[in-house]
Amino acid sequence: MAVMTLFLFLYKNKKWLNIGNEQLYRLAIDVAKSKIKSRDGIIHWLEKTLTKHLINYRN
Repeated sequence: MAVMTLFLFLYKNKKWLNIGNEQLYRLAIDVAKSKIKSRDGIIHWLEKTLTKHLINYRN
C-alpha cells in the first residue's frame, strides 16, 4: 500500500522512480523490517535512496 501511495504522489507531481522491481521490493522490505528506534536514520536513508532514483515524468 505504501509503494502505491508513493507512486500516486510521484505521478501527481510529474515524477517517477527509475528503479528495478527487485530493488524497489528490497527497499520496501527494509523499511518494513526497520525498528522504530532507527526511524530518523531510515527516513534519511529512504530520502537519499529515492532522490537518487527520482526522474521527471512526462504525460
